[in-house]
Amino acid sequence: MNKEKKLKYNETASYAIRPYKLIAQSLGIWCMTCHNAISKIQLMIICILLVMNALSLFYELNPKCGVLIDTFTPVSVGMSASLSVIKVLSIRMNSESMLRIITSILEDWTSRAFNDDLVIIDEASQIGRRICYFQLGFAAVSTIPMFFCWLGNGEAFNPETNMTDVVRAIPLANPCFYGNLFADFYVEIYLLQIVQITVTILGNVGSDCYFFGITMLLVGQIQSFASDIEKFDSLECEQQNRQILRLVIRRHTHLIRMADHLERIFSAIIAFQVMANVYQICMAGLQILLSIRIKDGATAITFTIFISIFLVQLSIYSYAGECLSSSISYLQTCLYCCPWYQMTPNSNKDFVFIIARCGKPFHLTAGKVINMNLESYKSIIKTLGSYFSVIRAMFDE
Repeated sequence: MNKEKKLKYNETASYAIRPYKLIAQSLGIWCMTCHNAISKIQLMIICILLVMNALSLFYELNPKCGVLIDTFTPVSVGMSASLSVIKVLSIRMNSESMLRIITSILEDWTSRAFNDDLVIIDEASQIGRRICYFQLGFAAVSTIPMFFCWLGNGEAFNPETNMTDVVRAIPLANPCFYGNLFADFYVEIYLLQIVQITVTILGNVGSDCYFFGITMLLVGQIQSFASDIEKFDSLECEQQNRQILRLVIRRHTHLIRMADHLERIFSAIIAFQVMANVYQICMAGLQILLSIRIKDGATAITFTIFISIFLVQLSIYSYAGECLSSSISYLQTCLYCCPWYQMTPNSNKDFVFIIARCGKPFHLTAGKVINMNLESYKSIIKTLGSYFSVIRAMFDE
């Protein structure tokens, strides 16, 4: 039975989760339906398309295919396809953890009775939604020239054969992989590559949107919990105070557990993403320095745009990690500002222990190695700047 049918949630919660649900369903990794036969077949087809895409692009680096004028583009797109496979499979393998997070978000959103709480969650939701639309829109616009590359088809004179050859372009510019099939099945290969590019965008950018949106919804939950704590006032009855403390402990433990699930799902994904982006930024920076040396301004601008895209992608992960860490840390401040000192001595001691527990920091990490926050993002940029300075000094010599 579809797990989603067992959940009862309102239209507002459905609206908040809808973009990420559509992305996950299109990839066959939506946690509530991913165990269905159709989703499994869909996931298998998507993985085959992505693997074929990556292999065909890396094959272009084979010396038998001739000398490539631009090696950056096939490597970059091939790495994007490889990352898409990693992201899709990682999310799918952790579907149970993702189901707990989604269920918690939907139930919490539906159970909120006060408008103030809903406004807090909705503000975080809107941030995730705007970033998601921006990422998908930018990715779609950037692929339009690739989809219409057939407009450049024509004829060119070949001096070696003294004949005119028909020049046909395909979106990924990797005809060597298809060999003799390229001439006979040009239209079919062209359409296949359009599908591959679309799937790569959904797998790579779509997974980033999925991560960021769910993270911001979780941040909204934590901020709403902090708002509830700020409204807390001590009662004369010790039994009632203890009951409130139990609810606070359970709620805090639950939210920390959801954050741990999110960290477990995306830690490896973020690690691969950081390594891939840093590598591509270094390669693009090298291309910029070479372009400046030969006074090729157009190429330098193109690779500058590439670097900007990679840095924006890293900033999204860093911002999400910063929001999650800071919202959890803020709970300690909210608890400390409560009138806990007016409680009875027994309740007072319990409250102090809760404050101490909230002081334990939480970090979203890249492979348990790098904390993803704005400080780490600045460190990455500084390191890349040092790298470019060294490379430039080598060129000057």
